[in-house]
Amino acid sequence: KILDFFIYYAISDEAYDDEFVEKGWGAVRDVANIFFIIMLLYIAIKTVLSLNVSDNKRLVGVIIIVALLINFSLFTTKVVIDASNILAKVFYSNIKSVDENNVELKPGKKPEKSVTVGLVKQFNPQEMFAESGKDSIKENVGTFFAVLFIAILLMGYMVYMFLSVALLFVARVISLWIAMIFSPLAFISYTVPFSLGRFDHQKWWGDLFQTAFLAPL
Repeated sequence: KILDFFIYYAISDEAYDDEFVEKGWGAVRDVANIFFIIMLLYIAIKTVLSLNVSDNKRLVGVIIIVALLINFSLFTTKVVIDASNILAKVFYSNIKSVDENNVELKPGKKPEKSVTVGLVKQFNPQEMFAESGKDSIKENVGTFFAVLFIAILLMGYMVYMFLSVALLFVARVISLWIAMIFSPLAFISYTVPFSLGRFDHQKWWGDLFQTAFLAPL
């Protein structure tokens, strides 16, 4: 249930339309606009003092262009996210989830599929006990406990893997929230001569595409 929910949630549109993302992005954008004003004042002072005038003209043009594009930074980020989610939904919609009788499960109120049922169907530990039969279990208790021990290990590993993948999809959602909120900083990095770390435009674009297309992959 945990894995099924987070796979569905991570590729749904509602996960990335939260109000706090819009407000967070707006706050970062306002700070970025203040930075542009400071940069223009700095260039103006350099121009008055006749310091590197030719480079100042080029930098003014870059700042104006980036200052305009920064207002579309959230939209640009969402385009990448939506593209990856659409691709993921192509695979998701073709997943056939079945029960133990190989009957296809119908989605409930939400179009959420039971992906895990289809996976567990490929590994059914009950079959190991059913094939051995009650009589053989009575005759060979050692075999029964050996099979039981193996089944516990396999199911424990399966639970671990399901929870790990679920957390991976949770991390994807959180990472994309951060990418959307701080997208203005990535655009600012085009105008500064120093690196902004993880929010530098080269690093930010790489992380955005890697995280977004994690879902379809």
